Amino acid sequence: MNKKYMMLYGKKSILERLNTNPASIIEVFTKNDFDNAGILNMIREHNLPIKSLTEKKLKGIKSSRNVQGIIAKVVNFEYTQYEQLLSDCSARKCCLIFLDGINDPHNLGVIIRTLACFGGYGLVLPANGSCEVNDTVLHVAVGGENYLPISIVENLSTAVSEAKSLGIKIFSSVVDIAAKSIYTATLKRPLGIVFGSEHSGISKEILDLADEKLHIPTPGAALSLNINIACAIACSYINNLHRLPCLISGNQSWGMSSIV
Repeated sequence: MNKKYMMLYGKKSILERLNTNPASIIEVFTKNDFDNAGILNMIREHNLPIKSLTEKKLKGIKSSRNVQGIIAKVVNFEYTQYEQLLSDCSARKCCLIFLDGINDPHNLGVIIRTLACFGGYGLVLPANGSCEVNDTVLHVAVGGENYLPISIVENLSTAVSEAKSLGIKIFSSVVDIAAKSIYTATLKRPLGIVFGSEHSGISKEILDLADEKLHIPTPGAALSLNINIACAIACSYINNLHRLPCLISGNQSWGMSSIV
């Protein structure tokens, strides 16, 4: 990111940021008829700069249909160091989700929201060939980024290898029905699951690193699941097997959120 700040927009996204990390908010802009008393009171309680603008001027700051009358200028998203994420995952026997080549910010935002709601997960993104956490991702995540440690790594294959060296078993999610069903696999934590893009899937290098290939049985139409749906199904099943503990990073608690 070249900018020193990001634009957070939408009531829920800004409310979650006010609840969890108000110090990251630089300034708030509202439409001149914005009347959400709860949000406005929290802004005043934290002594945050706020400007009331016309709709035209507000759109000049962030042009989106989903601004909902409020925009916050916030500091750039802070990724968790991968070494720290690995240490936390290994110590607390949690689950890492690796995304290989996910370029749709809406899919990434939904995945962040999903993992935050389940709790006990960490997310790993490659620096190249993948969407980063941007303004759109934050909006779709509706505050999930505040409850989920996210790392960005130069090489996803190397990151997977490092996880394996710590005894974290790695599974790859594939559409091949010849692969083992996720419902019959031994999913002992700590563990990691790799999800690939809907177009190119998981790279061969990472597939070769995986300890086991898994698929989600779909006895209906011969179609593939959207990646965020596949991720939600897998994580829901893992949580049903055993409750995952929260991940802790510094003074921030990464666990169950209030997102709805």
